[in-house]
Amino acid sequence: MSSSTKQTVVAAAARARSASLDLNDIAKELDNIASTLPTTKDRALFKATTVSKPLRYVKSQSSPLPALNKKEKQGELNCITAASLNITNFDDPKKVQCVVTLSKILQCLLWDFDFRFILLPHQIEGVFAVAGIAVSTLLKKMKTWSKSDLDLLIKLDVQKEEGKKARRTFCKHHVEFVKTKGLLLADVMGLGKTVEVCLCLCS
Repeated sequence: MSSSTKQTVVAAAARARSASLDLNDIAKELDNIASTLPTTKDRALFKATTVSKPLRYVKSQSSPLPALNKKEKQGELNCITAASLNITNFDDPKKVQCVVTLSKILQCLLWDFDFRFILLPHQIEGVFAVAGIAVSTLLKKMKTWSKSDLDLLIKLDVQKEEGKKARRTFCKHHVEFVKTKGLLLADVMGLGKTVEVCLCLCS
């Protein structure tokens, strides 16, 4: 079976799920796709090996992702580094520190709103672009701040919520937006278009 056919199957499952259809409705849509395949052998192979996989995937995604505890969140933040963000220009160490911190702030903001996805490095840049945030202006401001100020913005305190309050103040008084007419997200499946759009709507 061709890779394009398999992608069509997964896309069909995703469409069905987004339309709030039950598993029986999804199965019907997948059967319709199977009926369009050119040979009996292809149709049989499709039903035997492929149809059940998207159904299991959709069923497994019907419950929300588990919330991370503080230790797990800190571990995810530690994975956001200059190397993971593919930063190659280290002529300005302070700027590099600010880029890494800004990326961590974005992930912390997601957790503040109980958004449980972990952004991949390439998705971070995409979220800033979709939201229309003036990143260069923001980085210039952050470069003048002390390390303790930057660290506060990624603090994961549960009781006093100092980090959460600092992030709210940061967004309210320092984040600026550029004039944008929008853009086209053309990544292949699985690279996080849904996450980026959800964040844009939330913002």
